[in-house]
Amino acid sequence: MSGSDDREKMTVEEAGAKGGKARMEKMTPEERREVARRAAQARWGTKEEKEVVVAPHNGIIKLGELQLPCSVLPDGTRVLHERGVMKALGIARSGYASNRAKEAAGDGAALPLFVAPINLKPFVDLELAEVLRSPIWYRPASGTHSGIPHKGIRAEVLPRICNVWLKARDEGVLRGKQLAVAACADIIVRGLAEVGIIALVDEVTGYQFVRPNDELRRILERYISKELARWVHTFQPDFYREMYRLRSWTLDPTSHRKPGAVAKYTINLVYDRIHPDLLRELKQSRAGWEDAGGSKGGKLHQFLTVDAGHPRLKQHLEGVIQIMRFANDWDQLMYRMDVSYPKINETRSIPFPEPEDDD
Repeated sequence: MSGSDDREKMTVEEAGAKGGKARMEKMTPEERREVARRAAQARWGTKEEKEVVVAPHNGIIKLGELQLPCSVLPDGTRVLHERGVMKALGIARSGYASNRAKEAAGDGAALPLFVAPINLKPFVDLELAEVLRSPIWYRPASGTHSGIPHKGIRAEVLPRICNVWLKARDEGVLRGKQLAVAACADIIVRGLAEVGIIALVDEVTGYQFVRPNDELRRILERYISKELARWVHTFQPDFYREMYRLRSWTLDPTSHRKPGAVAKYTINLVYDRIHPDLLRELKQSRAGWEDAGGSKGGKLHQFLTVDAGHPRLKQHLEGVIQIMRFANDWDQLMYRMDVSYPKINETRSIPFPEPEDDD
């Protein structure tokens, strides 16, 4: 038997054994992909032909404000809608579509957009790549989009997809908005782990038969919604850019460090003018979070409610930024703020023009 035949029959597991790495390095890209294809078929049952299966069981996993459609096929395979996974990770389709051809790792079928960027390529192993290149096509038997072919991925690979982003983050290769994607991946992995241990306890104790049907989903939704809220980028860059201009400070876009006075000015311009007790309540919420074991020093806006607090804060900030843009200096800004957004229960003085003499 030739050396080439030996290489073609190797599995990914065999290649990882002693001496396997060296043999893999001697393979051509086509040979390595064939090894991965066979391993993926053996483990996941991937198929090359495009078969559209009708999924009798369908539902939606809520991840904060996002919705992740999922289905169970007749053979018990659990699938997630590929586009829903992309949205859950916070990836904008338009942001990657233009470069998809260049960024798709490897040859042949393109990888999904959520693992396509070039700087992720070293963290996508051959087996995972092969699984993602072999999507499952299915049609939900019920729901809003029933009858429409969906491009799905196996639900079990979602943690592996998230780990691609986490490994890339740990290696420091992510850039710009990719760091926010890694943050979403981190939250999803931790949320799934929390629900997973709860489900395991319920299974071995028999509680799974008496708990509410949607309890695990609700636990996941609450966890991810709370964690994602802490990553909401509420304060727009323009807010700080205008503050630096009006204070005659030099803005370093490469640094996250801010002068100590920024926090004081933010409280004055924002929190104190929304409600007099808002700052105290947010600080109490942060203290309670820290006492319960949460991370220290969270930003105040992260403790606002998603449905009411954040929209109110954003609305206020939009108005403040407009006033800042038309102010020539800090004194003029504060005067206009006192007129447009006075602090509640504080006296404000509005100068009126002196009346003209009647004589």
